[in-house]
Parts: sequence; structure tokens; C-alpha cells
Amino acid sequence: RIDVRLRHVVVTGDLAGDFTVDSSGCSVIQQNQTCSFSVTFHPGGTGKRTGVLAIASDAPKKSTVNVKLKGEGT
Repeated sequence: RIDVRLRHVVVTGDLAGDFTVDSSGCSVIQQNQTCSFSVTFHPGGTGKRTGVLAIASDAPKKSTVNVKLKGEGT
């Protein structure tokens, strides 16, 4: 049995402040279980806005997963 412990879930990048992440309740993911978190977009300006959702854990094969985020501020 392998449990994965999340070290941190954050948004990075120059426009990271345009995105917020809620990963409450996702500190340990047990085998065959899932965990959900939400990302909210509140653009601080107009035009294309980007960030990276960085998920770091103690998973043996891939300890960091990066997810590209993008939105359009109007």
C-alpha cells in the first residue's frame, strides 16, 4: 500500500496572483483514492493571463506535477 503525501499545492509564475487554489483536505491520498482541489481565476488585468499549478508530493516516480493555467481578463 502506498500513500502519497502532498508537500504543497501552489500557483507560480508572474501572474500567479490571478489564480487561487484550494487544496484543503488533500494532505494524504491513499491508494485507489482521489482528491479534488479547485482553482479560481480572478484576473488582475486585461488580456491573456497565465500561471502554473505546481503539485509537489512524496510520490516515488513523479514528485512534482505542473499544470499550465490560462485565462482571459476583460
